[in-house]
Amino acid sequence: LAKLDDYSSGKIFFNEINYIDLNSDSSASLRLNNFGFVYQFHHLLEDFSAFDNCKIVQDLNNNKNNPNIDELLISVGLKDKFQSYPYQLSGGEKQRLAIARALSNNPNFLIMDEPTSVLTPQEVEELFKTLRRLSDEGISILYISHKLQEIKDLCHKATIMRNGKVVSECNPDDETTRSMAEMMM
Repeated sequence: LAKLDDYSSGKIFFNEINYIDLNSDSSASLRLNNFGFVYQFHHLLEDFSAFDNCKIVQDLNNNKNNPNIDELLISVGLKDKFQSYPYQLSGGEKQRLAIARALSNNPNFLIMDEPTSVLTPQEVEELFKTLRRLSDEGISILYISHKLQEIKDLCHKATIMRNGKVVSECNPDDETTRSMAEMMM
């Protein structure tokens, strides 16, 4: 979706841009100016403070509309952690820092791959509060997970895939975890 890989068939458009027309430089620019990524395992820069993990993204995109990093870290519940390094943070704090870093370039699309895999139930609830607020603020979120209860708790729409192909779409509010699991089989 963010043109990290080449696709094998079909067409992909983002804001009327045909991906087939993008070279590696324009693909990188597309990602940096439109997408934020939160991975299953944080991929934070261990030698950088929380503040600097966000600042490096802003230094790369050189956009004048970047959000204030202090406000961003406060908004994800890291008010007292600006100068903390990743090894000093809990799993939930690391994930919230990864979200702050992903939001540092003011993206309109956030892609999250299994973001709760290393979180406690309490940390998951805090993460979900943050994600609901971001959604309410107009950021689109692609939330990738095998945890179907989380899909029900968080998502407005679910796309079910099997072997890399879309097999169904649903409104999670209208389904049970069992019925969604059956769609995956």
